[in-house]
Amino acid sequence: MTYYCYLDSKGDLESKNLQLDNLTRAAKEWNDEVIELVNSCGEKRVNSVYKQGLAFIVTSLGQSLTQLLGQNAPTTGKTRIDSPAVLFKKLISNKSKNIKNYQNLENTFFEFLSYYNATRHFGKLYHRKIDQLTVKKLEEFINMTIEIWDNVIADRNHDCTELKSITDIVPFRKLA
Repeated sequence: MTYYCYLDSKGDLESKNLQLDNLTRAAKEWNDEVIELVNSCGEKRVNSVYKQGLAFIVTSLGQSLTQLLGQNAPTTGKTRIDSPAVLFKKLISNKSKNIKNYQNLENTFFEFLSYYNATRHFGKLYHRKIDQLTVKKLEEFINMTIEIWDNVIADRNHDCTELKSITDIVPFRKLA
């Protein structure tokens, strides 16, 4: 079986990292578009006119997280991968004693899933959910994503032992 997650992704077919690629796309859109638009137009304006970009970031974060959780959660003897909610509980909840605000992380993850599902099934039924998405909420989801990545990295036997956070590889700019 091919393993599709390599922290030292070079972008070629030999070392393509699907999880990292999606996270990088989210960071690029956030850093190059959202932060710049907030700085020039204001957050309120971005919330009202840039929903497509915000939704794109949610989708990219969701793909990154679901692939990361699916690749790293135990699936012994199963023929199907569990849902992201189940994978999160399997992979992250066993570390709950070591995570400072585990309950907050879990609540944010499940709220994030409602937005991610709305972007994946993007029909009229889900437009209201996307309409609720704001830059501040998205920043909260970005921070949650980073925390999950960092916990998975800390829990795995990677070659990059000096890696402290996924943001060492994929930086996300902060809102002013």
